[in-house]
Amino acid sequence: MQRRDFLLLAGAASLAPATPAGAREFSPISLDGKGAEAEWSVTGKSDPGSLALVEAWIRKSAQAVAAYYGSFPVPKVQISVLFTTGRRRVGGRAWPSDPLRLELSVPMGATEKNLLSDDWVLVHEMTHLAFPYIASRRHDWMVEGLAVYVEPISRIMAGHMDERQMWADFVEMMPRGVPAPGDKGYDVTQNWARTYWGGAIFCLICDIRCRRATGNRMGLRDALRGINAKLDFSQQADFGETLALGDKATGTTVLIDAWQEMREDPYDPGLQKLWKDLGVMMAGGELRFDDRAPLAAVRRTITTA
Repeated sequence: MQRRDFLLLAGAASLAPATPAGAREFSPISLDGKGAEAEWSVTGKSDPGSLALVEAWIRKSAQAVAAYYGSFPVPKVQISVLFTTGRRRVGGRAWPSDPLRLELSVPMGATEKNLLSDDWVLVHEMTHLAFPYIASRRHDWMVEGLAVYVEPISRIMAGHMDERQMWADFVEMMPRGVPAPGDKGYDVTQNWARTYWGGAIFCLICDIRCRRATGNRMGLRDALRGINAKLDFSQQADFGETLALGDKATGTTVLIDAWQEMREDPYDPGLQKLWKDLGVMMAGGELRFDDRAPLAAVRRTITTA
């Protein structure tokens, strides 16, 4: 899978937190029909077709995030889009400023396919808005891994992506997040693979554990909604207290227990067995589902509940 290699290797975070000179500001647009709005600006290109494409891109990405959280996670966000000849792919970063800000860099000549079909970056950055600002870099694995995990599920729930693509991506990419020899736990060993894909593994494991603990009635999405009901990216919060809010929403101790288990010591999820238990199989380069697998019902509710 190439769609996240760019973010993993380059960080997708090299943009300056300021509106570029000459940016064209536009009227706020609704993000979820429930009062959330985005104030947006574009720099570097101003033809009507490009502006309409950017607005459609923002709306579609927000629709996906709202599908996962029930509504857009913050009432207001500023979005700056810079068209540039210096990038081949979309890049972005979320800033915990006042007001909250997303900065996106878009290649000049980006097409409808690039932004409305293939892009995942804006949904990833919008997902950051639903989780509080965690000052300690020790917990970047949760912040980034969460966005990697939630982004495709959000798009599936909004009807923007096929679930087979997500599971195929997970099968291909999650092995990068498994601890290498000599690695420690999430709070100790920090590199791009453990941060993005290791964090995504943590989220998948917690989703499964929560669903098993609640008879498949609740999962990670319920925990994250509980967190977002109290906190968002505009607020700084303690990591443990944040996880406790999620556990309170599900009536479990899944998040705290998993963190305590994996924070210092390396955790190998046994991905091959996990895929088999979920009923996810790759055969001849094609992904297939086994609905007789013991966790097949869990797999289905992860993307539909």
